Formats: sequence, C-alpha cells, structure tokens
Amino acid sequence: MKEQKETLSYRRMFWYWGPVVMWMVIIFIGSSHSNVVLSESPSKDNLMKNLAHIGEYAILAFLIFRALYNKEKGFFSKYTWFWALMGAILYGVSDEVHQMFVPTRTAYLGDILMDGVGVGMGLLFAIIVYT
Repeated sequence: MKEQKETLSYRRMFWYWGPVVMWMVIIFIGSSHSNVVLSESPSKDNLMKNLAHIGEYAILAFLIFRALYNKEKGFFSKYTWFWALMGAILYGVSDEVHQMFVPTRTAYLGDILMDGVGVGMGLLFAIIVYT
C-alpha cells in the first residue's frame, strides 16, 4: 500500500513540476542561441523580443504557481504567489547571467524588467484561475 502511495506521489509531482522543468529547458535552449533577429526593422525586432520575454515568463510564473498551489496546506498556499514570483524572477536573472557566456549575447537589465512584467501577468492570471 505504501509503495502505491509513493507511486501516486511521484506521478503527482511529475504532473505539476514536469511542465515547469520542461518550460525552463525551453527558455534555456532559446537563450543559448546566438542573437536571433526576429525582424529586419530594429523597432519591430525589439518589440517582438520584449513580447517574447513577457510571454515566456508569464507562462513560467503560471506553471510555478500551479505546481506550488494547494488549498489544503494553509500557510504555504497564502504565499504561493510570493514563491512563484521569486522562482520565476530568479530564473530570469540566471538566464541573463547564462547569456553572458553565449557568443554574441549579453545580459540586459531591460530583459529582466520585461521578464518581471511577464511574471506579474502570469501570477495575476494564476491567482484568478486558482482562487
């Protein structure tokens, strides 16, 4: 019986944390490529990159919130938004540090700010969905 409960626990953990890890891998792979030009127009290229940062970190924050959220845990659930915020922002900072070691890429504070906007949007959506 205990073995069956542990198997369910692992399945549950994979169900909630698997998408978080997969999304982080996707972000990491995307930031490992040399500087990609999304549009020949510099202003459109910048806009598209900012929207990409916002979108990818909104999704990350939502997934982290989803993985952490549990109505039955009381105290921890009250601060789920905080831990999701911290996790997503810290991953964004680590992603910018990672880009310093990728040829033709550099770390930009503006990217971290766009990540933060995305995190805020993702958390707002998660809070609406789950509470």
